[in-house]
Amino acid sequence: MIKTLLVWLPAVCCPLLLSAQPLSDVMWEMYEMDNFEGAIELALEADSLCTSDIYTLGLCYYSVNEDLLAVEQFSKVLEEKPKHAGAHFFNGQSLMFLGLNQQAIQHLKQAVSLEPDHCDYLTGLGSAYHTTGRPDSALLCYKKALALGGCMENLYIYRAKAFEALEKQDSALAVYYQAVNKLSPESEIFEESMYHIGMYEYLNGNLEMAEKAFHRLIEIRPHQLHYVPKLIQVYYALEEYEKGDSLKQKLYGANERGELDEAFVKDGFCFDQFTWRGKRIYAYESIGIQGPLYNKYVFFVAHPDGEVIRQIQLEHRPDVLDKGYYFVLTHTNYRGHENLWQYLFEKDVEYQDIKKSVLRILRQEKSK
Repeated sequence: MIKTLLVWLPAVCCPLLLSAQPLSDVMWEMYEMDNFEGAIELALEADSLCTSDIYTLGLCYYSVNEDLLAVEQFSKVLEEKPKHAGAHFFNGQSLMFLGLNQQAIQHLKQAVSLEPDHCDYLTGLGSAYHTTGRPDSALLCYKKALALGGCMENLYIYRAKAFEALEKQDSALAVYYQAVNKLSPESEIFEESMYHIGMYEYLNGNLEMAEKAFHRLIEIRPHQLHYVPKLIQVYYALEEYEKGDSLKQKLYGANERGELDEAFVKDGFCFDQFTWRGKRIYAYESIGIQGPLYNKYVFFVAHPDGEVIRQIQLEHRPDVLDKGYYFVLTHTNYRGHENLWQYLFEKDVEYQDIKKSVLRILRQEKSK
Protein backbone atom coordinates (compact mmCIF):
# COMPACT_ATOMS: atom_id res chain seq x y z
CA MET A 1 0.00 0.00 0.00
CA ILE A 2 1.58 3.29 -1.12
CA LYS A 3 1.16 6.25 1.17
CA THR A 4 -0.64 9.04 -0.65
CA LEU A 5 0.54 12.29 0.79
CA LEU A 6 -2.58 14.22 1.56
CA VAL A 7 -0.60 16.40 3.88
CA TRP A 8 -1.05 19.46 1.70
CA LEU A 9 -4.56 19.91 3.10
CA PRO A 10 -5.09 23.63 3.72
CA ALA A 11 -5.23 25.21 7.12
CA VAL A 12 -9.02 25.03 7.13
CA CYS A 13 -8.60 21.35 8.13
CA CYS A 14 -7.42 22.64 11.46
CA PRO A 15 -9.00 25.92 12.62
CA LEU A 16 -6.50 25.97 15.47
CA LEU A 17 -3.75 26.75 12.96
CA LEU A 18 -5.00 30.32 12.97
CA SER A 19 -3.08 30.74 16.21
CA ALA A 20 -0.70 33.66 16.16
CA GLN A 21 1.98 31.93 18.18
CA PRO A 22 5.35 32.25 16.39
CA LEU A 23 6.20 28.57 16.92
CA SER A 24 2.95 27.52 15.25
CA ASP A 25 3.63 29.76 12.26
CA VAL A 26 7.20 28.55 11.87
CA MET A 27 6.28 24.87 12.19
CA TRP A 28 3.48 25.17 9.68
CA GLU A 29 5.68 27.01 7.21
CA MET A 30 8.36 24.32 7.52
CA TYR A 31 5.71 21.64 7.05
CA GLU A 32 4.37 23.28 3.91
CA MET A 33 7.94 23.48 2.54
CA ASP A 34 8.34 19.71 3.16
CA ASN A 35 10.96 20.37 5.82
CA PHE A 36 9.40 17.72 8.04
CA GLU A 37 12.54 16.78 9.94
CA GLY A 38 13.24 20.42 10.71
CA ALA A 39 9.75 20.96 12.08
CA ILE A 40 10.02 17.80 14.19
CA GLU A 41 13.33 18.94 15.64
CA LEU A 42 11.89 22.36 16.41
CA ALA A 43 8.89 20.80 18.19
CA LEU A 44 11.05 18.47 20.26
CA GLU A 45 13.16 21.42 21.44
CA ALA A 46 10.13 23.48 22.47
CA ASP A 47 9.18 23.78 26.14
CA SER A 48 5.54 23.19 25.36
CA LEU A 49 3.25 22.69 22.38
CA CYS A 50 -0.29 23.89 21.84
CA THR A 51 -2.87 21.64 20.20
CA SER A 52 -2.23 23.08 16.73
CA ASP A 53 1.53 22.46 17.13
CA ILE A 54 0.85 18.85 18.13
CA TYR A 55 -1.34 18.43 15.05
CA THR A 56 1.40 19.81 12.81
CA LEU A 57 3.91 17.53 14.50
CA GLY A 58 1.61 14.58 13.77
CA LEU A 59 1.44 15.58 10.10
CA CYS A 60 5.23 15.73 9.95
CA TYR A 61 5.60 12.28 11.52
CA TYR A 62 3.00 10.97 9.08
CA SER A 63 4.92 12.48 6.17
CA VAL A 64 8.15 10.70 7.12
CA ASN A 65 6.36 7.37 7.70
CA GLU A 66 6.69 7.45 11.48
CA ASP A 67 3.12 6.28 11.90
CA LEU A 68 3.34 5.19 15.54
CA LEU A 69 4.55 8.63 16.54
CA ALA A 70 1.94 10.23 14.27
CA VAL A 71 -0.86 8.29 15.98
CA GLU A 72 0.46 9.43 19.34
CA GLN A 73 0.21 13.08 18.31
CA PHE A 74 -3.20 12.82 16.66
CA SER A 75 -4.54 11.00 19.72
CA LYS A 76 -3.40 13.88 21.89
CA VAL A 77 -5.21 16.32 19.60
CA LEU A 78 -8.41 14.26 19.78
CA GLU A 79 -8.26 14.21 23.58
CA GLU A 80 -8.52 17.97 23.49
CA LYS A 81 -10.64 18.33 20.35
CA PRO A 82 -12.65 15.14 19.74
CA LYS A 83 -14.38 16.70 16.73
CA HIS A 84 -11.15 17.61 14.94
CA ALA A 85 -11.83 16.09 11.49
CA GLY A 86 -8.24 16.41 10.29
CA ALA A 87 -6.86 14.56 13.30
CA HIS A 88 -9.42 11.77 12.82
CA PHE A 89 -8.51 11.49 9.15
CA PHE A 90 -4.74 11.36 9.50
CA ASN A 91 -5.00 9.16 12.57
CA GLY A 92 -7.01 6.76 10.42
CA GLN A 93 -4.44 6.95 7.64
CA SER A 94 -1.58 6.16 10.01
CA LEU A 95 -3.51 3.32 11.63
CA MET A 96 -4.08 1.80 8.19
CA PHE A 97 -0.35 1.75 7.54
CA LEU A 98 0.13 0.10 10.92
CA GLY A 99 -2.33 -2.63 9.93
CA LEU A 100 -4.93 -1.60 12.51
CA ASN A 101 -7.62 -1.49 9.87
CA GLN A 102 -10.80 -1.53 11.92
CA GLN A 103 -9.61 1.24 14.23
CA ALA A 104 -8.52 3.18 11.17
CA ILE A 105 -11.89 2.90 9.45
CA GLN A 106 -13.68 4.17 12.57
CA HIS A 107 -11.54 7.32 12.56
CA LEU A 108 -11.95 7.79 8.81
CA LYS A 109 -15.73 7.43 9.11
CA GLN A 110 -15.69 9.98 11.91
CA ALA A 111 -13.77 12.42 9.70
CA VAL A 112 -16.35 11.99 6.93
CA SER A 113 -19.18 12.40 9.44
CA LEU A 114 -17.71 15.68 10.68
CA GLU A 115 -16.96 17.02 7.19
CA PRO A 116 -19.10 15.08 4.68
CA ASP A 117 -18.24 17.43 1.84
CA HIS A 118 -14.50 16.86 2.08
CA CYS A 119 -13.41 14.99 -1.03
CA ASP A 120 -10.15 13.67 0.40
CA TYR A 121 -11.81 12.26 3.48
CA LEU A 122 -14.27 10.32 1.33
CA THR A 123 -11.45 9.13 -0.92
CA GLY A 124 -9.39 8.03 2.08
CA LEU A 125 -12.32 6.08 3.53
CA GLY A 126 -12.91 4.47 0.15
CA SER A 127 -9.27 3.48 -0.09
CA ALA A 128 -9.48 1.90 3.38
CA TYR A 129 -12.55 -0.10 2.33
CA HIS A 130 -10.75 -1.28 -0.80
CA THR A 131 -7.69 -2.31 1.19
CA THR A 132 -9.84 -4.35 3.56
CA GLY A 133 -11.60 -6.23 0.77
CA ARG A 134 -14.72 -4.11 0.37
CA PRO A 135 -14.42 -2.59 -3.12
CA ASP A 136 -18.19 -2.15 -3.38
CA SER A 137 -18.16 0.13 -0.33
CA ALA A 138 -15.11 1.87 -1.74
CA LEU A 139 -16.98 2.69 -4.94
CA LEU A 140 -19.81 4.28 -2.97
CA CYS A 141 -17.31 6.59 -1.28
CA TYR A 142 -15.60 7.39 -4.58
CA LYS A 143 -18.96 8.17 -6.18
CA LYS A 144 -19.78 10.68 -3.43
CA ALA A 145 -16.32 12.20 -3.70
CA LEU A 146 -16.60 12.53 -7.46
CA ALA A 147 -19.92 14.36 -7.11
CA LEU A 148 -18.22 16.99 -4.94
CA GLY A 149 -15.66 17.92 -7.59
CA GLY A 150 -12.17 19.19 -7.04
CA CYS A 151 -10.78 15.81 -6.03
CA MET A 152 -7.28 14.54 -6.62
CA GLU A 153 -6.64 12.98 -10.02
CA ASN A 154 -5.76 9.70 -8.29
CA LEU A 155 -9.47 9.16 -7.76
CA TYR A 156 -9.69 7.86 -11.35
CA ILE A 157 -7.16 5.14 -10.58
CA TYR A 158 -8.83 4.26 -7.28
CA ARG A 159 -12.21 3.85 -8.97
CA ALA A 160 -10.79 1.74 -11.78
CA LYS A 161 -8.95 -0.54 -9.34
CA ALA A 162 -12.13 -1.01 -7.32
CA PHE A 163 -14.01 -2.08 -10.44
CA GLU A 164 -11.17 -4.47 -11.28
CA ALA A 165 -11.41 -5.98 -7.80
CA LEU A 166 -15.07 -6.65 -8.54
CA GLU A 167 -14.04 -8.18 -11.90
CA LYS A 168 -15.88 -5.43 -13.75
CA GLN A 169 -13.18 -4.83 -16.34
CA ASP A 170 -15.46 -2.98 -18.74
CA SER A 171 -16.31 -0.45 -16.04
CA ALA A 172 -12.64 -0.07 -15.16
CA LEU A 173 -11.77 0.56 -18.80
CA ALA A 174 -14.53 3.18 -19.00
CA VAL A 175 -12.98 5.01 -16.02
CA TYR A 176 -9.57 5.02 -17.69
CA TYR A 177 -11.14 6.54 -20.78
CA GLN A 178 -12.81 9.18 -18.61
CA ALA A 179 -9.41 10.06 -17.18
CA VAL A 180 -7.69 10.57 -20.53
CA ASN A 181 -10.64 12.56 -21.83
CA LYS A 182 -10.57 14.97 -18.89
CA LEU A 183 -6.94 15.22 -17.81
CA SER A 184 -3.95 16.94 -19.33
CA PRO A 185 -1.45 14.73 -21.18
CA GLU A 186 1.15 16.15 -18.79
CA SER A 187 -0.58 14.39 -15.90
CA GLU A 188 0.90 11.18 -14.51
CA ILE A 189 -2.64 9.86 -14.08
CA PHE A 190 -3.28 10.51 -17.78
CA GLU A 191 -0.17 8.47 -18.58
CA GLU A 192 -1.10 5.61 -16.27
CA SER A 193 -4.67 5.54 -17.57
CA MET A 194 -3.56 5.54 -21.20
CA TYR A 195 -1.24 2.62 -20.44
CA HIS A 196 -4.10 0.62 -18.91
CA ILE A 197 -6.27 1.44 -21.93
CA GLY A 198 -3.58 0.08 -24.22
CA MET A 199 -3.23 -3.12 -22.20
CA TYR A 200 -6.98 -3.69 -21.90
CA GLU A 201 -7.59 -3.13 -25.60
CA TYR A 202 -4.64 -5.35 -26.53
CA LEU A 203 -5.78 -8.22 -24.33
CA ASN A 204 -9.37 -7.77 -25.54
CA GLY A 205 -8.21 -8.07 -29.13
CA ASN A 206 -9.09 -4.47 -30.01
CA LEU A 207 -5.72 -3.97 -31.60
CA GLU A 208 -6.43 -0.72 -33.42
CA MET A 209 -7.50 0.91 -30.15
CA ALA A 210 -4.41 -0.52 -28.45
CA GLU A 211 -2.25 0.87 -31.22
CA LYS A 212 -3.72 4.34 -30.73
CA ALA A 213 -3.14 4.21 -26.98
CA PHE A 214 0.49 3.11 -27.09
CA HIS A 215 1.28 5.40 -30.01
CA ARG A 216 -0.11 8.30 -27.99
CA LEU A 217 2.02 7.29 -24.99
CA ILE A 218 5.17 7.22 -27.08
CA GLU A 219 4.23 10.57 -28.57
CA ILE A 220 3.78 12.34 -25.21
CA ARG A 221 6.55 10.45 -23.36
CA PRO A 222 9.23 9.96 -26.04
CA HIS A 223 11.91 9.17 -23.49
CA GLN A 224 9.87 6.45 -21.76
CA LEU A 225 11.22 3.65 -23.91
CA HIS A 226 9.46 0.88 -21.98
CA TYR A 227 6.29 1.74 -23.90
CA VAL A 228 7.90 0.92 -27.24
CA PRO A 229 7.77 -2.90 -26.80
CA LYS A 230 4.03 -2.63 -26.09
CA LEU A 231 3.45 -1.05 -29.49
CA ILE A 232 5.72 -3.65 -31.08
CA GLN A 233 3.51 -6.36 -29.57
CA VAL A 234 0.46 -4.71 -31.12
CA TYR A 235 2.09 -4.63 -34.57
CA TYR A 236 3.14 -8.25 -34.28
CA ALA A 237 -0.41 -9.21 -33.30
CA LEU A 238 -1.60 -7.32 -36.39
CA GLU A 239 1.08 -9.17 -38.41
CA GLU A 240 2.51 -5.80 -39.40
CA TYR A 241 6.03 -7.03 -38.79
CA GLU A 242 7.81 -4.26 -40.69
CA LYS A 243 6.33 -1.63 -38.37
CA GLY A 244 7.28 -3.67 -35.35
CA ASP A 245 10.83 -4.25 -36.60
CA SER A 246 11.21 -0.54 -37.30
CA LEU A 247 10.44 0.17 -33.65
CA LYS A 248 12.93 -2.50 -32.61
CA GLN A 249 15.63 -0.48 -34.34
CA LYS A 250 14.66 2.45 -32.14
CA LEU A 251 15.47 0.32 -29.09
CA TYR A 252 18.74 -0.93 -30.56
CA GLY A 253 19.72 2.66 -31.32
CA ALA A 254 18.86 3.72 -27.79
CA ASN A 255 21.01 0.88 -26.47
CA GLU A 256 23.97 2.02 -28.55
CA ARG A 257 23.58 5.51 -27.09
CA GLY A 258 23.44 4.10 -23.56
CA GLU A 259 19.83 5.22 -23.02
CA LEU A 260 18.45 1.89 -21.82
CA ASP A 261 18.62 0.88 -18.18
CA GLU A 262 20.59 -2.17 -17.13
CA ALA A 263 17.53 -4.38 -16.57
CA PHE A 264 16.23 -3.60 -20.06
CA VAL A 265 19.51 -4.68 -21.61
CA LYS A 266 19.94 -7.72 -19.38
CA ASP A 267 16.41 -9.14 -19.72
CA GLY A 268 15.62 -8.05 -23.26
CA PHE A 269 12.12 -6.95 -24.24
CA CYS A 270 8.84 -8.71 -24.89
CA PHE A 271 7.89 -8.12 -28.52
CA ASP A 272 5.09 -10.67 -28.98
CA GLN A 273 2.46 -12.47 -26.93
CA PHE A 274 0.13 -15.23 -28.00
CA THR A 275 -1.93 -18.00 -26.44
CA TRP A 276 -1.86 -21.74 -26.90
CA ARG A 277 -4.28 -24.17 -25.21
CA GLY A 278 -4.91 -21.93 -22.23
CA LYS A 279 -1.26 -20.95 -21.83
CA ARG A 280 0.22 -17.55 -22.65
CA ILE A 281 3.53 -17.41 -24.47
CA TYR A 282 5.74 -14.34 -24.07
CA ALA A 283 8.41 -13.86 -26.74
CA TYR A 284 11.49 -11.90 -25.63
CA GLU A 285 14.31 -10.60 -27.77
CA SER A 286 17.86 -10.10 -26.54
CA ILE A 287 19.24 -6.60 -26.93
CA GLY A 288 22.58 -6.95 -25.14
CA ILE A 289 26.02 -7.57 -26.58
CA GLN A 290 25.96 -10.62 -28.83
CA GLY A 291 28.95 -12.84 -28.14
CA PRO A 292 29.84 -16.36 -29.29
CA LEU A 293 26.90 -17.72 -27.28
CA TYR A 294 23.59 -15.91 -26.79
CA ASN A 295 19.82 -16.32 -26.97
CA LYS A 296 18.25 -14.35 -29.79
CA TYR A 297 14.69 -15.15 -28.68
CA VAL A 298 13.30 -16.69 -25.50
CA PHE A 299 9.70 -17.92 -25.38
CA PHE A 300 8.28 -18.17 -21.86
CA VAL A 301 5.29 -20.51 -21.56
CA ALA A 302 3.15 -19.52 -18.59
CA HIS A 303 -0.08 -20.39 -16.85
CA PRO A 304 -2.76 -17.64 -16.75
CA ASP A 305 -1.52 -16.65 -13.27
CA GLY A 306 1.91 -15.86 -14.74
CA GLU A 307 3.77 -18.94 -13.47
CA VAL A 308 6.37 -19.90 -16.08
CA ILE A 309 6.40 -23.66 -16.66
CA ARG A 310 8.93 -23.91 -19.48
CA GLN A 311 10.93 -21.86 -21.92
CA ILE A 312 12.12 -22.33 -25.48
CA GLN A 313 15.23 -20.49 -26.66
CA LEU A 314 16.65 -19.67 -30.07
CA GLU A 315 20.36 -20.07 -29.31
CA HIS A 316 23.47 -19.10 -31.21
CA ARG A 317 26.50 -21.23 -30.28
CA PRO A 318 29.85 -22.28 -31.81
CA ASP A 319 28.75 -25.94 -32.06
CA VAL A 320 25.78 -24.82 -34.14
CA LEU A 321 28.14 -23.00 -36.49
CA ASP A 322 30.10 -26.24 -36.79
CA LYS A 323 26.96 -27.84 -38.21
CA GLY A 324 26.67 -25.12 -40.86
CA TYR A 325 23.83 -23.17 -39.20
CA TYR A 326 23.53 -20.12 -36.96
CA PHE A 327 20.71 -20.89 -34.51
CA VAL A 328 19.20 -23.90 -32.80
CA LEU A 329 16.03 -24.16 -30.76
CA THR A 330 16.39 -25.55 -27.25
CA HIS A 331 13.94 -25.89 -24.41
CA THR A 332 14.13 -25.85 -20.64
CA ASN A 333 11.62 -27.25 -18.16
CA TYR A 334 11.62 -29.14 -14.88
CA ARG A 335 13.56 -31.98 -16.56
CA GLY A 336 16.39 -29.68 -17.57
CA HIS A 337 17.82 -28.29 -20.80
CA GLU A 338 17.54 -30.08 -24.14
CA ASN A 339 18.85 -29.31 -27.61
CA LEU A 340 16.32 -29.71 -30.43
CA TRP A 341 18.71 -30.40 -33.27
CA GLN A 342 15.89 -30.92 -35.74
CA TYR A 343 15.26 -27.17 -35.51
CA LEU A 344 18.33 -25.53 -37.04
CA PHE A 345 18.16 -22.12 -38.73
CA GLU A 346 20.18 -19.69 -40.80
CA LYS A 347 21.11 -16.24 -39.43
CA ASP A 348 18.44 -14.45 -41.48
CA VAL A 349 15.56 -16.72 -40.40
CA GLU A 350 12.17 -15.01 -40.27
CA TYR A 351 10.45 -14.70 -36.92
CA GLN A 352 7.26 -16.24 -38.30
CA ASP A 353 9.18 -19.46 -39.02
CA ILE A 354 10.53 -19.53 -35.47
CA LYS A 355 7.05 -18.98 -34.04
CA LYS A 356 5.64 -21.83 -36.14
CA SER A 357 8.41 -24.10 -34.91
CA VAL A 358 7.74 -23.18 -31.28
CA LEU A 359 4.06 -24.04 -31.70
CA ARG A 360 5.02 -27.32 -33.35
CA ILE A 361 7.25 -28.18 -30.38
CA LEU A 362 4.43 -27.43 -27.97
CA ARG A 363 2.01 -29.61 -29.95
CA GLN A 364 4.48 -32.48 -30.08
CA GLU A 365 5.16 -32.22 -26.34
CA LYS A 366 1.40 -32.28 -25.65
CA SER A 367 0.93 -35.40 -27.75
CA LYS A 368 3.61 -37.37 -25.84
